[in-house]
Amino acid sequence: MTSLTPKDHEAVRQLAEKQWTEAVLARDWGKVLEMCTDDVVYMPADHPVLHGQAALRAWFDLFPRLEKFDQPLETIEGQGNLAMSRGSFAVVVDIKGTKVENTGKVLCGLQKDESGRWLVKAVCWNWDRPLSVGA
Repeated sequence: MTSLTPKDHEAVRQLAEKQWTEAVLARDWGKVLEMCTDDVVYMPADHPVLHGQAALRAWFDLFPRLEKFDQPLETIEGQGNLAMSRGSFAVVVDIKGTKVENTGKVLCGLQKDESGRWLVKAVCWNWDRPLSVGA
């Protein structure tokens, strides 16, 4: 296997930091799912593991609206058609009219398809502190 190329690093960074965040902010779940493999595994904070695009779509439909979402990557590693990224995120979530700020961390496994496009294969993320409204 060969190491990831600079082009691979940039493609993964663009997917996570720009394309994914823009689609999530727009609540464009179709676009988000286009960035995922059919058998994506999604492990969100405070929720059971989701398997496949249909389960992920249903979960996204229930997620509160994000007012802000930044997701810088700190590392991207891999070989051949597999990559792993690690990053952090900052969000402002609208929970029934109340804006709640929070931060967290995320690990993402990616797989390059036959066309050379990177797709999200597995995601695991968690909050740095519980997401709550009020104190």
